[in-house]
Amino acid sequence: MRNLFLIFFEISVSASVVILLLLILAPLLNRRYAAKWNYYIWIMLALRLIIPFRFDLSFPRIEIAIPEQMTTPVTVNTEAVVPIVLQTEQNIAKVTLLDIIFVVWFVVCIGFLSVHISCFLFYKWRVVKNGTYMKDSSILMLLFQCKRELKIKQRIALIKSPNVESPMIIGFFKPVLAIPDNEYRAEEIYFILKHELVHLKRQDTYIKFLFVTANALHWFNPVIYIMRKEAAIDMELSCDEKVIQGTPYSVRKAYTETLFSTLRRQYKKTSSLSTQFYGDKQIMKKRFKNILTKSKKKSGLLILICVVALTSFSGMVTGCSVKESNTPEIQTEDLQKDSADYTTIDASTEPQQDDVLDIENTLSADGQEIKNIAEEFSTAYFSGDVNAIQTYLTVPYEWDMDVYTGTGIIGEIKLKGLASVGEEEVGMIKVISCEYKDNDSESLQYLTLEFIKQEDGWKIQFYGIEG
Repeated sequence: MRNLFLIFFEISVSASVVILLLLILAPLLNRRYAAKWNYYIWIMLALRLIIPFRFDLSFPRIEIAIPEQMTTPVTVNTEAVVPIVLQTEQNIAKVTLLDIIFVVWFVVCIGFLSVHISCFLFYKWRVVKNGTYMKDSSILMLLFQCKRELKIKQRIALIKSPNVESPMIIGFFKPVLAIPDNEYRAEEIYFILKHELVHLKRQDTYIKFLFVTANALHWFNPVIYIMRKEAAIDMELSCDEKVIQGTPYSVRKAYTETLFSTLRRQYKKTSSLSTQFYGDKQIMKKRFKNILTKSKKKSGLLILICVVALTSFSGMVTGCSVKESNTPEIQTEDLQKDSADYTTIDASTEPQQDDVLDIENTLSADGQEIKNIAEEFSTAYFSGDVNAIQTYLTVPYEWDMDVYTGTGIIGEIKLKGLASVGEEEVGMIKVISCEYKDNDSESLQYLTLEFIKQEDGWKIQFYGIEG
């Protein structure tokens, strides 16, 4: 599971580069392109941030090195002695700093989402509970007119509530259009209803949830908070553009007057999962400028395609890697295939620096093959897996097959005799000892493995316990 965090960390880094570039170019983009294209770009980036996939290509990548202190290295001793821990009754988990970071990230992520969803549910409940359904026929006719203009067939409740500070769409499956308990002119009501219905038609409440989810997964990245704020602004700008689309300058001016009249009322933040008709003074100033501009803005489709390509490319060239230690690490995948519930690696006792040996470079090819077979056979023997044991024995096997019958927990196992294995010929015999001790006995015991090299590789022609 910690690999999932590393994937999201890679995505966060690569996406941040694109986001920062867009923020730098924002003044130019806002001048030349319609706000809806900026909004589409933010949506695309949010999707990238929540989908955990990576591009693996063969060309060199910019690797983000994870310090070796964040993982637990497994060391090997001198004289080709390989420390392993096999346990038959319980699993001992080695916790690393990276594991702790994953848990913290996951817990905060769940908490982040839970807080936002809980606040939203409570806010909606309070708004609906204290609200009253609109019965004014003139307002309901304006609502019907706006729905017809926007070709909306979905049913929506219209309420007035003292608990809302701004007109908004709140809710997902059964959305409610809520407006403050104030007096509005007919023109103001028309623009308010049309603006919020545009949000409804575009399913902007779901898009807001998308941004909150991306923020939750990347709560550790301050750039994502900035992206979410900019996306909310571009959402409102693009909604304004839709409301005034194809209208003369006089209508646009009247629309800004409606927005301006809301500034007299106190601005407060509402639920992050609802739409909002107006914002603070800086946002409103930006919206006024965008609404009243006379220059026709260009389509930003090409910019959107470029951002998608850049985001994909940055994901290809960025990756996380664990910084390799000078001490080789024993690979445990093969040991864990058939015995994940009782096999682990014990690195609790670190050898002195002078005792560290690079097994991969010291052992011959035959020695490495015997080492791998001995590890896998030991796992099968101490777990009582007779079927697995048979795969490593000569055919026919002349002795009785047995498995470990003790009840104690197996401690550290050391493979001895590997250093004497060179490049051997077919028919050669080598004996390897697996030194171990269980917690029921104070003395060391040995599982002796007698190997013979055959045409198809090394096989065990005899094994037994000594001690």
